[in-house]
Amino acid sequence: MLILEIDKFEKYYNDKCILKIDNLKIYSEDRIGLVGPNGSGKTTLIKAVIGEDLEYKGVIKLNGNLSYISQLSFDEDFLPAVPHSKLQSEFNVSNHSGLSSGEKTRLKIAESLNKNSSIIIADEPTNNLDMEGIDLFIEKMKKYKGAVLIVSHSRKVLDSLCSKILAIEEGEIKIYKGNYEEFKLQKKNQQERDEFLYQEYEKEKRRLLSAIEEKKEKINNIKNAPGRMGNSEARLHKMGGQKAKKKLDNSVKNMDKRMKKLEERKRPKDDAKMRISISSDIKLHSKIVIQGENINLSYGNKILYKNAEFKLYKDWKTGFFGPNGCGKSSLIKLITSRNSSISLAEKAEIGYFNQELNILEDDKTVLENLKGNSSISEGEIRNLLSLLLFRGEDVYKTAGLLSGGERVKASIGKLILMKPNLLLLDEPTNFLDIYSIEALEAALKAYEGTILFVSHDESFLNNISNHVMFIEDYKFKIVEGNFESYKEHQDKSYYADIENKKQVLQNRLSFVIGRLSMPSKKDNIEELNKEYESIIRELKEIN
Repeated sequence: MLILEIDKFEKYYNDKCILKIDNLKIYSEDRIGLVGPNGSGKTTLIKAVIGEDLEYKGVIKLNGNLSYISQLSFDEDFLPAVPHSKLQSEFNVSNHSGLSSGEKTRLKIAESLNKNSSIIIADEPTNNLDMEGIDLFIEKMKKYKGAVLIVSHSRKVLDSLCSKILAIEEGEIKIYKGNYEEFKLQKKNQQERDEFLYQEYEKEKRRLLSAIEEKKEKINNIKNAPGRMGNSEARLHKMGGQKAKKKLDNSVKNMDKRMKKLEERKRPKDDAKMRISISSDIKLHSKIVIQGENINLSYGNKILYKNAEFKLYKDWKTGFFGPNGCGKSSLIKLITSRNSSISLAEKAEIGYFNQELNILEDDKTVLENLKGNSSISEGEIRNLLSLLLFRGEDVYKTAGLLSGGERVKASIGKLILMKPNLLLLDEPTNFLDIYSIEALEAALKAYEGTILFVSHDESFLNNISNHVMFIEDYKFKIVEGNFESYKEHQDKSYYADIENKKQVLQNRLSFVIGRLSMPSKKDNIEELNKEYESIIRELKEIN
Protein backbone atom coordinates (compact mmCIF):
# COMPACT_ATOMS: atom_id res chain seq x y z
CA MET A 1 0.00 0.00 0.00
CA LEU A 2 1.25 3.47 -0.93
CA ILE A 3 1.64 5.50 2.27
CA LEU A 4 3.54 8.61 1.16
CA GLU A 5 4.21 10.19 -2.23
CA ILE A 6 6.39 13.22 -2.88
CA ASP A 7 6.14 14.65 -6.39
CA LYS A 8 8.05 17.48 -8.10
CA PHE A 9 9.32 18.73 -4.74
CA GLU A 10 11.62 21.76 -4.63
CA LYS A 11 12.78 23.60 -1.54
CA TYR A 12 14.48 26.99 -1.91
CA TYR A 13 16.55 29.04 0.47
CA ASN A 14 17.46 32.58 -0.62
CA ASP A 15 16.48 31.75 -4.24
CA LYS A 16 18.76 28.69 -4.22
CA CYS A 17 17.25 25.23 -4.62
CA ILE A 18 18.67 23.20 -1.73
CA LEU A 19 16.62 20.03 -2.24
CA LYS A 20 14.89 18.60 -5.30
CA ILE A 21 12.86 15.38 -5.54
CA ASP A 22 11.26 14.40 -8.86
CA ASN A 23 9.21 11.57 -7.38
CA LEU A 24 9.45 9.45 -4.25
CA LYS A 25 7.01 6.75 -3.18
CA ILE A 26 7.04 5.06 0.22
CA TYR A 27 5.00 1.90 0.75
CA SER A 28 3.75 0.25 3.94
CA GLU A 29 6.51 -2.38 3.93
CA ASP A 30 9.35 0.11 3.38
CA ARG A 31 12.05 0.63 6.00
CA ILE A 32 14.07 3.56 4.68
CA GLY A 33 17.19 5.11 6.14
CA LEU A 34 17.74 8.76 5.17
CA VAL A 35 21.43 9.67 5.03
CA GLY A 36 23.53 12.66 4.00
CA PRO A 37 25.98 15.15 5.51
CA ASN A 38 24.79 17.67 8.11
CA GLY A 39 23.07 20.47 6.22
CA SER A 40 22.30 18.37 3.15
CA GLY A 41 18.53 18.58 3.67
CA LYS A 42 17.51 15.58 5.80
CA THR A 43 15.68 17.60 8.46
CA THR A 44 14.39 19.94 5.74
CA LEU A 45 12.67 17.00 4.05
CA ILE A 46 11.27 15.68 7.32
CA LYS A 47 9.84 19.06 8.30
CA ALA A 48 8.06 19.30 4.95
CA VAL A 49 6.61 15.78 5.27
CA ILE A 50 5.27 16.29 8.83
CA GLY A 51 3.74 19.64 7.84
CA GLU A 52 6.00 21.83 9.94
CA ASP A 53 7.32 23.60 6.82
CA LEU A 54 4.88 24.42 4.01
CA GLU A 55 7.16 26.75 2.05
CA TYR A 56 8.04 24.44 -0.84
CA LYS A 57 7.03 23.67 -4.41
CA GLY A 58 5.43 20.36 -5.34
CA VAL A 59 3.04 17.89 -3.73
CA ILE A 60 3.35 15.73 -0.63
CA LYS A 61 0.50 13.24 -0.29
CA LEU A 62 0.05 11.15 2.86
CA ASN A 63 -2.35 8.19 2.88
CA GLY A 64 -3.01 7.53 6.56
CA ASN A 65 -1.57 9.09 9.70
CA LEU A 66 2.03 9.54 10.83
CA SER A 67 3.99 9.57 14.04
CA TYR A 68 7.08 11.72 14.46
CA ILE A 69 10.02 11.11 16.76
CA SER A 70 11.91 14.40 16.82
CA GLN A 71 15.56 14.92 17.58
CA LEU A 72 16.09 16.02 21.17
CA SER A 73 17.51 19.53 21.38
CA PHE A 74 20.08 20.72 23.96
CA ASP A 75 17.56 22.38 26.27
CA GLU A 76 14.28 20.70 25.41
CA ASP A 77 11.80 20.34 28.25
CA PHE A 78 9.77 17.48 26.83
CA LEU A 79 6.76 15.98 28.56
CA PRO A 80 4.06 14.56 26.25
CA ALA A 81 0.53 14.54 27.56
CA VAL A 82 -0.21 10.85 27.01
CA PRO A 83 -1.63 8.28 29.40
CA HIS A 84 0.67 5.67 30.95
CA SER A 85 0.90 2.67 28.64
CA LYS A 86 2.42 -0.78 28.43
CA LEU A 87 4.98 0.58 25.95
CA GLN A 88 6.07 3.25 28.43
CA SER A 89 6.57 0.52 31.00
CA GLU A 90 8.65 -1.51 28.54
CA PHE A 91 10.77 1.55 27.81
CA ASN A 92 11.11 2.06 31.58
CA VAL A 93 9.76 5.63 31.65
CA SER A 94 6.74 7.42 33.05
CA ASN A 95 5.26 10.88 32.75
CA HIS A 96 7.01 12.96 35.36
CA SER A 97 9.23 16.00 35.40
CA GLY A 98 12.99 15.82 35.80
CA LEU A 99 13.51 13.21 33.09
CA SER A 100 17.03 12.55 31.83
CA SER A 101 17.80 12.97 28.11
CA GLY A 102 17.66 9.20 27.65
CA GLU A 103 14.29 8.98 29.43
CA LYS A 104 12.88 11.82 27.33
CA THR A 105 13.96 10.01 24.17
CA ARG A 106 12.45 6.72 25.37
CA LEU A 107 9.18 8.49 26.14
CA LYS A 108 9.05 10.01 22.65
CA ILE A 109 9.56 6.58 21.10
CA ALA A 110 6.91 4.99 23.33
CA GLU A 111 4.42 7.76 22.50
CA SER A 112 5.07 7.36 18.76
CA LEU A 113 4.64 3.58 18.76
CA ASN A 114 1.48 3.92 20.85
CA LYS A 115 -0.34 5.78 18.05
CA ASN A 116 -0.64 2.81 15.63
CA SER A 117 0.19 5.12 12.74
CA SER A 118 0.71 4.25 9.05
CA ILE A 119 4.27 5.61 9.02
CA ILE A 120 6.83 6.58 11.64
CA ILE A 121 9.24 9.36 10.76
CA ALA A 122 12.20 9.54 13.12
CA ASP A 123 14.99 12.12 13.31
CA GLU A 124 17.97 10.70 15.26
CA PRO A 125 15.73 8.69 17.62
CA THR A 126 18.60 6.89 19.37
CA ASN A 127 20.47 10.02 20.47
CA ASN A 128 20.97 9.80 24.24
CA LEU A 129 19.96 6.13 24.39
CA ASP A 130 22.24 3.54 25.94
CA MET A 131 22.82 0.14 24.31
CA GLU A 132 19.82 -1.41 26.05
CA GLY A 133 17.62 1.43 24.80
CA ILE A 134 18.95 1.12 21.24
CA ASP A 135 18.35 -2.65 21.24
CA LEU A 136 14.82 -2.13 22.58
CA PHE A 137 14.13 0.52 19.90
CA ILE A 138 15.29 -1.89 17.16
CA GLU A 139 13.16 -4.70 18.61
CA LYS A 140 10.00 -2.58 18.74
CA MET A 141 10.53 -1.08 15.29
CA LYS A 142 10.97 -4.54 13.77
CA LYS A 143 7.52 -5.48 15.13
CA TYR A 144 5.93 -2.22 13.91
CA LYS A 145 3.64 -2.86 10.92
CA GLY A 146 3.80 0.50 9.12
CA ALA A 147 6.42 2.26 6.98
CA VAL A 148 9.53 3.80 8.51
CA LEU A 149 11.60 6.79 7.36
CA ILE A 150 14.50 7.26 9.74
CA VAL A 151 17.50 9.57 10.07
CA SER A 152 20.09 7.95 12.29
CA HIS A 153 23.83 8.10 12.91
CA SER A 154 23.68 4.58 14.36
CA ARG A 155 24.96 2.11 11.78
CA LYS A 156 23.54 -0.70 13.90
CA VAL A 157 20.05 0.82 13.60
CA LEU A 158 20.38 1.38 9.83
CA ASP A 159 21.81 -2.10 9.26
CA SER A 160 19.27 -3.86 11.50
CA LEU A 161 16.12 -2.07 10.31
CA CYS A 162 16.53 -0.67 6.82
CA SER A 163 15.88 -2.37 3.48
CA LYS A 164 16.51 0.84 1.51
CA ILE A 165 18.82 3.81 1.91
CA LEU A 166 17.74 7.21 0.63
CA ALA A 167 20.89 9.28 0.14
CA ILE A 168 20.81 13.04 -0.40
CA GLU A 169 23.58 13.83 -2.89
CA GLU A 170 24.17 17.37 -4.14
CA GLY A 171 20.60 18.46 -3.41
CA GLU A 172 18.93 15.44 -5.01
CA ILE A 173 17.96 12.00 -3.78
CA LYS A 174 19.15 8.59 -4.85
CA ILE A 175 17.70 5.30 -3.63
CA TYR A 176 19.89 2.28 -2.87
CA LYS A 177 18.47 -1.17 -2.08
CA GLY A 178 19.73 -2.82 1.08
CA ASN A 179 20.89 -1.66 4.49
CA TYR A 180 23.64 0.85 5.26
CA GLU A 181 26.51 -1.64 4.90
CA GLU A 182 25.20 -2.66 1.47
CA PHE A 183 24.72 1.01 0.55
CA LYS A 184 28.37 1.75 1.39
CA LEU A 185 29.52 -1.10 -0.85
CA GLN A 186 27.29 0.04 -3.73
CA LYS A 187 28.47 3.62 -3.26
CA LYS A 188 32.13 2.55 -3.25
CA ASN A 189 31.65 0.47 -6.41
CA GLN A 190 29.82 3.36 -8.07
CA GLN A 191 32.58 5.83 -7.18
CA GLU A 192 35.26 3.48 -8.50
CA ARG A 193 33.28 2.98 -11.72
CA ASP A 194 32.73 6.74 -12.15
CA GLU A 195 36.44 7.39 -11.57
CA PHE A 196 37.39 4.68 -14.10
CA LEU A 197 35.03 6.09 -16.77
CA TYR A 198 36.34 9.61 -16.12
CA GLN A 199 39.97 8.48 -16.50
CA GLU A 200 39.09 6.61 -19.73
CA TYR A 201 37.35 9.72 -21.06
CA GLU A 202 40.36 11.90 -20.22
CA LYS A 203 42.74 9.39 -21.81
CA GLU A 204 40.73 9.25 -25.06
CA LYS A 205 40.34 13.05 -25.14
CA ARG A 206 44.10 13.52 -24.72
CA ARG A 207 44.78 10.93 -27.44
CA LEU A 208 42.45 12.64 -29.94
CA LEU A 209 43.77 16.13 -29.15
CA SER A 210 47.34 14.92 -29.57
CA ALA A 211 46.50 13.21 -32.89
CA ILE A 212 44.73 16.36 -34.17
CA GLU A 213 47.75 18.52 -33.26
CA GLU A 214 50.05 16.04 -34.98
CA LYS A 215 47.99 16.10 -38.20
CA LYS A 216 47.79 19.90 -38.18
CA GLU A 217 51.57 20.10 -37.79
CA LYS A 218 51.99 17.80 -40.80
CA ILE A 219 49.67 20.04 -42.81
CA ASN A 220 51.77 23.09 -41.93
CA ASN A 221 54.96 21.23 -42.87
CA ILE A 222 53.88 20.35 -46.38
CA LYS A 223 56.28 22.59 -48.33
CA ASN A 224 55.79 24.49 -51.54
CA ALA A 225 57.68 23.29 -54.65
CA PRO A 226 61.40 24.15 -54.69
CA GLY A 227 62.31 27.06 -56.96
CA ARG A 228 64.62 25.00 -59.27
CA MET A 229 61.78 22.64 -60.27
CA GLY A 230 60.35 22.83 -63.73
CA ASN A 231 56.77 23.80 -64.23
CA SER A 232 55.57 20.25 -64.82
CA GLU A 233 57.47 18.92 -61.80
CA ALA A 234 56.13 21.79 -59.68
CA ARG A 235 52.58 21.04 -60.77
CA LEU A 236 53.01 17.38 -59.80
CA HIS A 237 54.52 18.35 -56.43
CA LYS A 238 51.70 20.79 -55.76
CA MET A 239 49.08 18.22 -56.70
CA GLY A 240 50.69 15.69 -54.34
CA GLY A 241 50.81 18.25 -51.52
CA GLN A 242 47.19 19.22 -52.07
CA LYS A 243 46.16 15.56 -51.96
CA ALA A 244 48.14 15.03 -48.75
CA LYS A 245 46.66 18.19 -47.20
CA LYS A 246 43.16 17.15 -48.15
CA LYS A 247 43.69 13.72 -46.66
CA LEU A 248 45.07 15.23 -43.47
CA ASP A 249 42.24 17.80 -43.35
CA ASN A 250 39.68 15.03 -43.64
CA SER A 251 41.44 13.10 -40.90
CA VAL A 252 41.35 16.18 -38.64
CA LYS A 253 37.64 16.73 -39.37
CA ASN A 254 36.86 13.09 -38.54
CA MET A 255 38.74 13.33 -35.26
CA ASP A 256 36.94 16.60 -34.45
CA LYS A 257 33.64 14.79 -35.00
CA ARG A 258 34.79 11.99 -32.70
CA MET A 259 35.74 14.60 -30.10
CA LYS A 260 32.26 16.12 -30.27
CA LYS A 261 30.61 12.71 -30.00
CA LEU A 262 32.81 11.73 -27.08
CA GLU A 263 30.56 11.64 -24.01
CA GLU A 264 31.82 14.31 -21.65
CA ARG A 265 32.47 13.16 -18.12
CA LYS A 266 33.22 15.42 -15.18
CA ARG A 267 35.61 14.40 -12.43
CA PRO A 268 33.55 12.63 -9.73
CA LYS A 269 33.06 14.86 -6.72
CA ASP A 270 34.18 13.67 -3.32
CA ASP A 271 31.42 13.44 -0.73
CA ALA A 272 31.36 16.32 1.74
CA LYS A 273 33.20 14.59 4.58
CA MET A 274 35.49 15.74 7.34
CA ARG A 275 39.12 14.97 6.58
CA ILE A 276 41.06 15.33 9.79
CA SER A 277 44.04 13.94 11.64
CA ILE A 278 44.93 14.21 15.32
CA SER A 279 48.55 14.27 16.46
CA SER A 280 50.62 15.23 19.49
CA ASP A 281 54.00 16.94 19.88
CA ILE A 282 54.92 15.27 23.16
CA LYS A 283 55.23 11.50 23.27
CA LEU A 284 54.48 9.64 26.50
CA HIS A 285 57.11 7.21 27.74
CA SER A 286 55.33 5.95 30.86
CA LYS A 287 53.97 2.44 30.56
CA ILE A 288 50.86 3.27 32.62
CA VAL A 289 49.04 6.41 31.42
CA ILE A 290 46.06 6.48 33.83
CA GLN A 291 45.79 4.64 37.13
CA GLY A 292 42.91 4.69 39.58
CA GLU A 293 43.07 3.28 43.11
CA ASN A 294 40.48 2.98 45.85
CA ILE A 295 37.89 4.97 43.88
CA ASN A 296 34.60 5.50 45.70
CA LEU A 297 31.65 7.50 44.38
CA SER A 298 27.96 7.63 45.18
CA TYR A 299 25.02 10.00 44.71
CA GLY A 300 22.63 9.80 47.63
CA ASN A 301 21.85 6.13 48.16
CA LYS A 302 23.12 5.15 44.71
CA ILE A 303 26.63 3.66 44.74
CA LEU A 304 28.60 3.97 41.49
CA TYR A 305 32.06 2.68 42.48
CA LYS A 306 33.23 0.96 45.65
CA ASN A 307 36.98 0.59 46.28
CA ALA A 308 37.41 0.37 42.51
CA GLU A 309 40.69 0.46 40.60
CA PHE A 310 41.95 0.30 37.04
CA LYS A 311 45.04 0.84 34.89
CA LEU A 312 45.13 2.09 31.29
CA TYR A 313 48.39 1.57 29.41
CA LYS A 314 50.23 3.54 26.74
CA ASP A 315 48.62 3.38 23.27
CA TRP A 316 45.47 1.67 24.56
CA LYS A 317 42.29 2.81 22.86
CA THR A 318 39.74 1.93 25.49
CA GLY A 319 36.02 2.02 24.81
CA PHE A 320 34.01 2.61 28.00
CA PHE A 321 30.36 1.55 27.86
CA GLY A 322 27.39 0.74 30.09
CA PRO A 323 23.81 1.81 30.80
CA ASN A 324 22.91 5.46 31.35
CA GLY A 325 23.66 6.55 34.90
CA CYS A 326 26.23 3.84 35.70
CA GLY A 327 29.06 6.35 36.14
CA LYS A 328 30.93 6.60 32.82
CA SER A 329 30.92 10.38 32.53
CA SER A 330 31.63 10.64 36.26
CA LEU A 331 34.89 8.73 35.85
CA ILE A 332 35.98 10.95 32.97
CA LYS A 333 35.33 14.01 35.14
CA LEU A 334 37.32 12.51 38.02
CA ILE A 335 40.26 12.08 35.65
CA THR A 336 40.06 15.59 34.16
CA SER A 337 39.74 17.17 37.61
CA ARG A 338 42.88 15.31 38.74
CA ASN A 339 41.03 13.65 41.62
CA SER A 340 43.30 12.33 44.37
CA SER A 341 42.32 8.73 43.56
CA ILE A 342 43.58 9.13 39.97
CA SER A 343 47.19 9.44 38.85
CA LEU A 344 48.35 10.36 35.33
CA ALA A 345 51.59 9.77 33.49
CA GLU A 346 54.13 12.57 33.60
CA LYS A 347 53.75 14.95 30.65
CA ALA A 348 50.20 13.75 29.97
CA GLU A 349 48.43 16.42 27.87
CA ILE A 350 44.68 15.85 28.01
CA GLY A 351 42.30 16.60 25.15
CA TYR A 352 38.83 16.46 26.73
CA PHE A 353 35.54 16.31 24.83
CA ASN A 354 32.40 16.33 26.96
CA GLN A 355 28.71 15.87 26.20
CA GLU A 356 27.87 19.41 27.29
CA LEU A 357 30.08 20.74 24.46
CA ASN A 358 31.19 23.63 26.71
CA ILE A 359 34.72 23.66 25.37
CA LEU A 360 33.49 26.56 23.16
CA GLU A 361 32.70 30.12 24.27
CA ASP A 362 29.22 30.95 22.98
CA ASP A 363 29.82 34.67 22.41
CA LYS A 364 32.89 34.10 20.22
CA THR A 365 33.01 33.06 16.58
CA VAL A 366 34.18 29.64 15.46
CA LEU A 367 37.41 31.23 14.23
CA GLU A 368 37.97 33.07 17.53
CA ASN A 369 37.26 29.90 19.53
CA LEU A 370 39.91 27.94 17.68
CA LYS A 371 42.39 30.80 17.60
CA GLY A 372 42.27 31.46 21.36
CA ASN A 373 45.69 32.54 22.63
CA SER A 374 47.55 30.28 20.23
CA SER A 375 50.27 31.45 17.87
CA ILE A 376 48.82 29.45 14.99
CA SER A 377 48.10 31.62 11.96
CA GLU A 378 44.56 32.38 10.85
CA GLY A 379 45.32 30.69 7.52
CA GLU A 380 46.18 27.41 9.22
CA ILE A 381 43.05 27.58 11.34
CA ARG A 382 40.89 28.35 8.30
CA ASN A 383 42.43 25.36 6.53
CA LEU A 384 41.57 23.11 9.48
CA LEU A 385 38.04 24.53 9.60
CA SER A 386 37.57 23.78 5.89
CA LEU A 387 38.52 20.15 6.62
CA LEU A 388 35.82 20.24 9.31
CA LEU A 389 33.40 21.59 6.64
CA PHE A 390 33.30 25.19 7.92
CA ARG A 391 33.62 27.23 4.75
CA GLY A 392 33.30 30.85 3.73
CA GLU A 393 31.26 32.90 6.18
CA ASP A 394 30.65 29.84 8.40
CA VAL A 395 33.84 30.61 10.32
CA TYR A 396 32.27 33.86 11.58
CA LYS A 397 29.24 32.16 13.16
CA THR A 398 29.15 32.62 16.91
CA ALA A 399 29.34 29.31 18.79
CA GLY A 400 26.00 29.95 20.48
CA LEU A 401 24.25 29.80 17.08
CA LEU A 402 25.83 26.55 15.89
CA SER A 403 23.79 23.39 15.33
CA GLY A 404 24.64 20.33 17.41
CA GLY A 405 26.71 18.81 14.60
CA GLU A 406 28.58 22.06 13.93
CA ARG A 407 29.31 22.48 17.63
CA VAL A 408 30.78 18.98 17.82
CA LYS A 409 32.98 19.63 14.76
CA ALA A 410 34.24 22.94 16.15
CA SER A 411 35.01 21.23 19.47
CA ILE A 412 36.96 18.53 17.62
CA GLY A 413 38.87 21.29 15.82
CA LYS A 414 39.83 22.85 19.13
CA LEU A 415 41.05 19.45 20.39
CA ILE A 416 43.18 18.98 17.27
CA LEU A 417 44.93 22.31 17.86
CA MET A 418 45.74 21.29 21.44
CA LYS A 419 47.84 18.37 20.09
CA PRO A 420 47.01 16.15 23.09
CA ASN A 421 48.71 12.82 23.80
CA LEU A 422 45.76 11.59 25.88
CA LEU A 423 42.21 11.84 24.58
CA LEU A 424 39.21 11.63 26.92
CA LEU A 425 36.04 11.61 24.83
CA ASP A 426 32.52 11.47 26.28
CA GLU A 427 30.00 10.51 23.59
CA PRO A 428 31.79 12.34 20.73
CA THR A 429 29.41 11.00 18.06
CA ASN A 430 26.23 12.65 19.36
CA PHE A 431 24.87 15.13 16.78
CA LEU A 432 27.35 14.06 14.08
CA ASP A 433 26.08 12.78 10.75
CA ILE A 434 27.09 9.25 9.84
CA TYR A 435 29.77 10.34 7.35
CA SER A 436 31.43 12.56 9.96
CA ILE A 437 31.39 9.71 12.46
CA GLU A 438 33.26 7.54 9.97
CA ALA A 439 35.77 10.34 9.38
CA LEU A 440 36.29 10.75 13.14
CA GLU A 441 36.74 6.99 13.41
CA ALA A 442 39.48 7.05 10.79
CA ALA A 443 41.27 9.88 12.63
CA LEU A 444 41.09 8.10 16.00
CA LYS A 445 42.28 4.80 14.51
CA ALA A 446 45.33 6.60 13.07
CA TYR A 447 45.95 8.59 16.27
CA GLU A 448 49.25 7.61 17.91
CA GLY A 449 48.26 8.22 21.50
CA THR A 450 46.12 6.87 24.33
CA ILE A 451 42.32 7.16 24.20
CA LEU A 452 39.58 6.58 26.76
CA PHE A 453 36.19 7.15 25.14
CA VAL A 454 32.60 6.69 26.25
CA SER A 455 30.17 5.51 23.58
CA HIS A 456 26.90 3.62 23.10
CA ASP A 457 27.67 3.17 19.40
CA GLU A 458 28.65 -0.47 18.89
CA SER A 459 30.17 0.15 15.45
CA PHE A 460 32.27 3.01 16.84
CA LEU A 461 33.40 0.82 19.76
CA ASN A 462 34.29 -2.06 17.45
CA ASN A 463 36.20 0.03 14.92
CA ILE A 464 38.41 1.96 17.37
CA SER A 465 38.92 0.12 20.64
CA ASN A 466 41.65 -2.41 21.36
CA HIS A 467 40.36 -2.69 24.96
CA VAL A 468 36.90 -2.20 26.46
CA MET A 469 35.96 -1.19 29.99
CA PHE A 470 32.68 -1.60 31.86
CA ILE A 471 31.38 -1.49 35.44
CA GLU A 472 30.33 -4.62 37.28
CA ASP A 473 29.58 -4.91 41.01
CA TYR A 474 30.82 -1.32 41.50
CA LYS A 475 34.24 -2.27 40.03
CA PHE A 476 35.92 -1.49 36.71
CA LYS A 477 36.42 -4.46 34.39
CA ILE A 478 38.69 -4.39 31.33
CA VAL A 479 38.69 -6.89 28.45
CA GLU A 480 41.30 -6.95 25.70
CA GLY A 481 39.91 -6.47 22.20
CA ASN A 482 36.90 -4.57 20.88
CA PHE A 483 33.21 -4.79 21.76
CA GLU A 484 32.74 -8.00 19.76
CA SER A 485 35.54 -9.56 21.81
CA TYR A 486 33.73 -8.51 24.97
CA LYS A 487 30.47 -10.08 23.78
CA GLU A 488 32.26 -13.34 22.98
CA HIS A 489 33.83 -13.24 26.43
CA GLN A 490 30.41 -12.68 28.02
CA ASP A 491 28.86 -15.46 25.94
CA LYS A 492 31.53 -17.92 27.07
CA SER A 493 30.98 -16.94 30.70
CA TYR A 494 27.23 -17.19 30.21
CA TYR A 495 27.36 -20.64 28.64
CA ALA A 496 29.82 -21.84 31.28
CA ASP A 497 27.36 -20.71 33.97
CA ILE A 498 24.50 -22.40 32.12
CA GLU A 499 26.38 -25.67 31.85
CA ASN A 500 27.21 -25.56 35.56
CA LYS A 501 23.59 -24.87 36.42
CA LYS A 502 22.40 -27.65 34.12
CA GLN A 503 24.75 -30.12 35.79
CA VAL A 504 23.53 -29.15 39.26
CA LEU A 505 19.87 -29.51 38.16
CA GLN A 506 20.49 -32.88 36.53
CA ASN A 507 22.22 -34.16 39.64
CA ARG A 508 19.34 -32.99 41.80
CA LEU A 509 16.83 -34.50 39.33
CA SER A 510 18.53 -37.90 39.62
CA PHE A 511 18.31 -37.64 43.39
CA VAL A 512 14.59 -36.68 43.32
CA ILE A 513 13.74 -39.46 40.86
CA GLY A 514 15.58 -41.91 43.09
CA ARG A 515 13.60 -40.79 46.16
CA LEU A 516 10.30 -41.00 44.21
CA SER A 517 11.16 -44.51 43.00
CA MET A 518 11.99 -45.80 46.48
CA PRO A 519 10.50 -43.36 48.99
CA SER A 520 11.20 -43.71 52.67
CA LYS A 521 8.72 -43.03 55.47
CA LYS A 522 10.26 -39.56 55.97
CA ASP A 523 9.82 -38.50 52.32
CA ASN A 524 7.02 -36.06 51.40
CA ILE A 525 5.87 -37.41 48.02
CA GLU A 526 3.87 -34.27 47.20
CA GLU A 527 6.87 -31.99 47.80
CA LEU A 528 9.15 -34.30 45.79
CA ASN A 529 6.69 -34.22 42.85
CA LYS A 530 6.60 -30.42 42.98
CA GLU A 531 10.40 -30.27 43.02
CA TYR A 532 10.54 -32.74 40.13
CA GLU A 533 8.20 -30.58 38.01
CA SER A 534 10.12 -27.43 38.95
CA ILE A 535 13.47 -28.96 37.88
CA ILE A 536 11.97 -30.18 34.59
CA ARG A 537 10.66 -26.63 33.87
CA GLU A 538 14.06 -25.08 34.60
CA LEU A 539 15.86 -27.58 32.37
CA LYS A 540 13.40 -26.86 29.53
CA GLU A 541 14.03 -23.11 29.89
CA ILE A 542 17.81 -23.64 29.76
CA ASN A 543 17.57 -25.92 26.72
